[in-house]
Amino acid sequence: MVSTQDDKFPMSVKVLSAFTKVRYTFTGKPMILDSFTRAQVSELTGLSNDVLAHWTKEGILRPADRSTGTGKHKFFRRREVNKVAILSKLREFHCSISTIRWLSERIDQAYAIHDACGGMDPYQLYSAPSITSYLKRFRSGLPTRRRYRFYDSDSDSIIYAKSEEEIINREDTELSEQEYDIFKRIIFERLDDDDAEIVLQIAADLSETAISHQSIRNIWLLWPESGGWKLFSDTDENLSGLRLSPPAAIYLHVTRVVRAVWGMKYTSSWGEEDQNG
Repeated sequence: MVSTQDDKFPMSVKVLSAFTKVRYTFTGKPMILDSFTRAQVSELTGLSNDVLAHWTKEGILRPADRSTGTGKHKFFRRREVNKVAILSKLREFHCSISTIRWLSERIDQAYAIHDACGGMDPYQLYSAPSITSYLKRFRSGLPTRRRYRFYDSDSDSIIYAKSEEEIINREDTELSEQEYDIFKRIIFERLDDDDAEIVLQIAADLSETAISHQSIRNIWLLWPESGGWKLFSDTDENLSGLRLSPPAAIYLHVTRVVRAVWGMKYTSSWGEEDQNG
């Protein structure tokens, strides 16, 4: 939490229960807090000013557009604070700067998707990674399932898609027509990207809905592969969705990491409250 007693921060900082309700009071007027000095980023994330200065030089910590002019004091958005908090955990594992930069770039891409969502909640992208995988498989000419059907018999329980429209079908979503158009555009714009599924997953996991809703818990598992890193995300703390676990990986409970920055309580699926958050 940002200290309200330190002379460095004359504005009183008040973190409310919802992630979107982070506010400060200046001359008695409540405002949305989305602008932080590097010193404040340091206090919120626990990283030293020297590390943050180095990350700024490396392009990992990115100042807000309005503060990048020559001679201007740099300010950083809330999303940068979240990103730095996540990357600090990789640093605790002594990951290289290239690994930290790899995840940083994908988080930046995910936040760019947030900006492109318009009136759609980025959390609605939670199904986008699997749909993207199916579309890539379909375009490669491989048999691709459309959806499961439930019968008493297991036979004919899978329908194979005959077109891309059967894979990305509005009837299988809970989106409005406008949201569906945004959803579809975001997927198709990134369909040729090797890391499209990872970036779309990060976009959903770092949405304000995912961070603020107490019933949502996102866990990332990261491990190196030839040519890059793999990121697996699951909402089950037991990682039951992981079909083939890697020999070794970094376990990162991204929801707890981000909530801890803003002093938000975290309760596990077993009802245990995090005493460190």
